[in-house]
Amino acid sequence: MNLTSKRLVQFVAGCASLCVLTASATDYVSDSFESGGDGLTNGVSGMPIGQYKSIPSQDGNSTSYVWQAQSGDASCLTNIDNSSFSGGEFRPITNATHDLVLNLATEGQTLTRALDGNATNDFYNNGPYYVDSLIQFTPSEDNPTISDSSVKAALFVNASSNLCVYHSYTPDGGGTFVATNSDLNVHIDPTSWYRVTIKLGQIPEAGGKTGYQLFLNGMLVTNDAAIDETASHPGTWFVNPATSLDATLLSSVSFQGTGMIDELVVTDSPAPFSSATPTGVLLTLAFDPTKLFVSVDGSTVNSNDTVVSGSTLVMNTVDWYQINSITGDGVTYDNVDGTIGAALCTNSATTVHADAAGRTATIAVGLFSGWPEGSGTYTNYPMSQVATWASMHGVSVSDAYANMGSYLDDYLFNVDPGTDPKLVIASISVDNNNNQYTVVVTNTLNAAFSDVGSRGGKLFYETTDSLSQNFGGTTNVDITATGSVSTNTISMPGSSVFIKFFVQ
Repeated sequence: MNLTSKRLVQFVAGCASLCVLTASATDYVSDSFESGGDGLTNGVSGMPIGQYKSIPSQDGNSTSYVWQAQSGDASCLTNIDNSSFSGGEFRPITNATHDLVLNLATEGQTLTRALDGNATNDFYNNGPYYVDSLIQFTPSEDNPTISDSSVKAALFVNASSNLCVYHSYTPDGGGTFVATNSDLNVHIDPTSWYRVTIKLGQIPEAGGKTGYQLFLNGMLVTNDAAIDETASHPGTWFVNPATSLDATLLSSVSFQGTGMIDELVVTDSPAPFSSATPTGVLLTLAFDPTKLFVSVDGSTVNSNDTVVSGSTLVMNTVDWYQINSITGDGVTYDNVDGTIGAALCTNSATTVHADAAGRTATIAVGLFSGWPEGSGTYTNYPMSQVATWASMHGVSVSDAYANMGSYLDDYLFNVDPGTDPKLVIASISVDNNNNQYTVVVTNTLNAAFSDVGSRGGKLFYETTDSLSQNFGGTTNVDITATGSVSTNTISMPGSSVFIKFFVQ
């Protein structure tokens, strides 16, 4: 596999299943690069990879090399402790020390690790076989091109730091497969170590096809470019792209480029995995960018951009809008602060998760659903209507809260601030026979009253039995009409002698 800049990590091999595995495995490669004192596991820092596990011949004049490096290859063992690998104790080689790794620098050449004993394994008839390793990837500057028809599987990280695979694919969904590279939409952190496991074998019930499954930190990768057991997309099996005569034979693992490798294992039964969580999974964010601003680690995120699962989104709404929900298949979130869905949630730091690549998290916002505490008499007016008027006419939240009293008439008639229309009681008539008052209301704009009632415009009245007493018992009716004059008929309020009308 070519790990690198402009090349790939050519895994002519495979990956591991998630089942509990027995201890009867046959290891065809098991390289920890550590010093074991046995003449074979003889790694020391600075050792060229061609000397690792080298075996002198009987005449002492030549050497058998299990790692075959070409002239100019600068790959060597390096003193780096990767014990902080996120998989913890679930590593390709159990109980290994973690002091040395292979630092790849093939300088345009191909570095090959032959299987021990010159074994050649037919994964069509005798598989599956597995390649299992810890890898620190270096992103490629551009996507590599593979011309070797014997390559069965390959991995690389592109310039966008997404994991890509080389495989065979049917672009039209038909029966013709072509070799191609596919971006898996899985983000790779070049500073982190990953357990990469490839399972190479016959694809069940897929017409005799062979291919490979890919596990990243123990998680099986599903992708639209892969097929399932019925040869349909999406799936978990990437079809074998090899077309050579040895298309189902595994004899070596090859590397090109840069990156770091530790604990390389080729086996028929790999070490177990932990109950891992998705690694580097990218999910798409969808939201209205005119109402919501989103950033991750201080960088702005646009709608339909992707972020890594587990990222913390810092979200801020424009005035008069609140964050109502984050939804999507396989999407969950944790609030760090600013509870999503709470009334007047205008900002939130929220960690969002996806259970697989290709998920979309939709962030929904809406107009304020309620008034904050301490809003006083303004709560007589429906917040959704006030928010609509204010957002349409450029009135900020802080301005409205401070000056709503002076904006009420403008709000009621849905006009610009400063227009200052006035509600006016034009006349009051009394029908003593029917105990009714008829109150005619107009306005200084001569505007229609059709929407005033729904916006909270009301005709109020209070009563008292004596002018020596205060008016009380405030009652109101909505101001409604189809034109610019509102005629309101009110039944006589009990036996009160005095009645006061006002509009607001």
